[in-house]
Amino acid sequence: MKSSVVVFIAFLGLGLFSCKDDTEDALISLEEYLQNKSIENYELTDSGLIYVVKESGEGPSLHVGDSLSISYKGYTTDDVVFSTANSTQPFEVVLGIKQVIPGWDEGLALFNEGGEGTLFIPSHLAYGEEDLIFDISIEKAIPGLFGYTFEDYVLDNEWTPHEETDSGIWYVITRAGSDKNPQSGQTVTVDYTGYFLNNIIFDTSVESSVKFSFSLGTTEIISGFSEAVSLLNEGDIGDFLIPGNLAYGENGIPGVIAPNQDLRFTIKLISIQ
Repeated sequence: MKSSVVVFIAFLGLGLFSCKDDTEDALISLEEYLQNKSIENYELTDSGLIYVVKESGEGPSLHVGDSLSISYKGYTTDDVVFSTANSTQPFEVVLGIKQVIPGWDEGLALFNEGGEGTLFIPSHLAYGEEDLIFDISIEKAIPGLFGYTFEDYVLDNEWTPHEETDSGIWYVITRAGSDKNPQSGQTVTVDYTGYFLNNIIFDTSVESSVKFSFSLGTTEIISGFSEAVSLLNEGDIGDFLIPGNLAYGENGIPGVIAPNQDLRFTIKLISIQ
């Protein structure tokens, strides 16, 4: 089984809400495994996740939105290995946005960068059928959502001088075009690239043969993107830091964008009609 099977979107298991009996059954199976292997130095969370910390890690603690590189071995309670990723080709995941099974999202957050250990995941936190075990190592963590502000981004990326809008968007016009500014209701065509604040791309139109067009001011796109385009003249290129409440808000995009995640967009206003 390929390593990507771990990520196959966690909604396969997320809708499975466990009752007390389910948790007890899962723990019995895992407890028997622990007893058979004489493993005693484990911890138990309220959800039923069991974990062992081999090394907590000397790097920063992990938070929702962090991009992680992980080596791991996944196996069943009869020690049959079904998935692996090594440090040469680690598994990439953004923490806490439902890209992986719930037991991973909860378990990974218990370590720091550089941490190693084992997650004993009951079925209701896995794929709903059987208990699973993962030996994990957090090879690298790139800060994402929490604890990283627009001020941090500007400082780290030498992003000065910049402008700020009343709504909370920070921006820099990197290339000036004409003096033609779009008005609400006009159709605008743009090229864009969307980034997390760690400069990892999550979406782009640049390589598409069909450019992105929309009616300025429409509610069909995020309000921060529409406002950012309104700040451009035709032919301009700008970089925009958009706060989470003007992006995908409290819901985010499961598997892609965390709730209330701040984002960066580079936008070129190609034409106005």
